Amino acid sequence: SSAATTYYVDSSTGSDSNPGTSTAPWRTIQKAASTMSAGDTVRVRAGNYPERVQVSRSGIPGAAITFQAEGTVTMNGFTVHADYITIRGFDISNTPNAWDDGIGIFVEGSHALIEDNYVHYATRGGILLWASPGDWASRTNSVVRNNRLYRNALVGIEFHGRNHTIEGNEVWRTIQYHPNWDPPPSYSDADGMRFFGSGHLVRDNYIHDITYDDPENVNPHIDCFQTWSGDWAEAAHDILFEQNTCSVLET
Repeated sequence: SSAATTYYVDSSTGSDSNPGTSTAPWRTIQKAASTMSAGDTVRVRAGNYPERVQVSRSGIPGAAITFQAEGTVTMNGFTVHADYITIRGFDISNTPNAWDDGIGIFVEGSHALIEDNYVHYATRGGILLWASPGDWASRTNSVVRNNRLYRNALVGIEFHGRNHTIEGNEVWRTIQYHPNWDPPPSYSDADGMRFFGSGHLVRDNYIHDITYDDPENVNPHIDCFQTWSGDWAEAAHDILFEQNTCSVLET
């Protein structure tokens, strides 16, 4: 295999016709996503990137493909259909009103690492580890760690599949009716986390202040943790919850 490469993206000085080096960076994160191979890293310099990044190229064991924000990098999120992907440090909001693209970070794959991101006002949820029916046992071993999820519609974090670790995240002020979703569907809700599948570890998360005080919360159930089963979702079992905090603070 070829040696791992570090690429650079700069929204103010870059060009996608450049080689993506530190002195001649690319302009868009999508250019990096369409170019990188297993083991490669892209360092995205501070700035505004009004793009929804589609990731379809996978890493391999011991050589993930890594998206690393440097400073405050604002953008419209990631849609991942790949394995061994790391996404770290992004400020994500303003997602479109769409199924997978409407979620701050959507992952349909295994061995992802999603950490230290700030996801807010996403139209259809903050972070989703998805497994389609029939794929439940093959979407495994992802980590969602130390992310902050604020005022996302429907749910802060939702995860399907097997053996994921969800730890150290903060979820607060989830909203039922996102202003970009008009009219909202009948199933709109405002939850902290939703879980399906088995073998997960859910640890040290802080879910708080999802209340009727928000005008966008008309009649939600407001579950800190919620699960159910159906044709599209595997019933949850054999999941360890430890040292999580659910609260509503006095203001």
